[in-house]
Amino acid sequence: MSVVDDVHHKRSDLLHDPSFHDEAGGGVGVQLDAGITYRVWRGLSVEVGYQYWWIKSGEGTSTARTPDGDFDGKLLENKTERHGPYLSVQYRF
Repeated sequence: MSVVDDVHHKRSDLLHDPSFHDEAGGGVGVQLDAGITYRVWRGLSVEVGYQYWWIKSGEGTSTARTPDGDFDGKLLENKTERHGPYLSVQYRF
């Protein structure tokens, strides 16, 4: 079961705690990381790399929360894909 709460602060036609509430069963996802660490000095190191996420939910329900009441709808799927480089500085003692 996956649950997502979404808040739309600038919309006056929706409540803000949360504005939308989605629940779905099942789903798949993947997360991949690749990085290289370089030791700069004693415990100080720098890491650069690339990260990729892909997540897809199963079917479920989506609820829009308004001042006039909640409205339920069918959630067919929810997908997100994120990727990009990262930089990390670490000190270990």
